[in-house]
Amino acid sequence: MSPTSLPHHPHHTALLVIDVQNFFTPMTKQALPQITTLIHHFRAQALPVIFTQHGHPPSDLAGPPYANQLNDMRSSSFIFPN
Repeated sequence: MSPTSLPHHPHHTALLVIDVQNFFTPMTKQALPQITTLIHHFRAQALPVIFTQHGHPPSDLAGPPYANQLNDMRSSSFIFPN
């Protein structure tokens, strides 16, 4: 599906990019080109693009599954592409 074929109402539409971070890149590598295309399309149409970022403060990193991997200050927690 191309971005131009997506039905949307500009006053009620935003693109949510959820947890597309360096840490998750190996798991989402195949989707990155489509995500990037959608981001460019929404920005070209002056539509909102909202990014979320998964992370934990250092005091919260004691348990699995992401212990010591998604500290909010590590490069693995940065949003991809930067």
